[in-house]
Amino acid sequence: EEMQGISSYLERILNATTLETLEGVGNHIKEASLDFTALQTDKLRTAYKNKKDSLTVKEKTEEKN
Repeated sequence: EEMQGISSYLERILNATTLETLEGVGNHIKEASLDFTALQTDKLRTAYKNKKDSLTVKEKTEEKN
């Protein structure tokens, strides 16, 4: 039930295809973060960090090619 409140944000994080898009999602999350529980905030931070790491690796790999 707690994750239902953040499911749309998690989807947007997972669907981000560039670091710029992900940053925009992060800004929206920051604006809404006062309404989140500690567990929800932690889940969003983890998902955001993992996606950012993934996109960073992907973009660095594309730069080399």
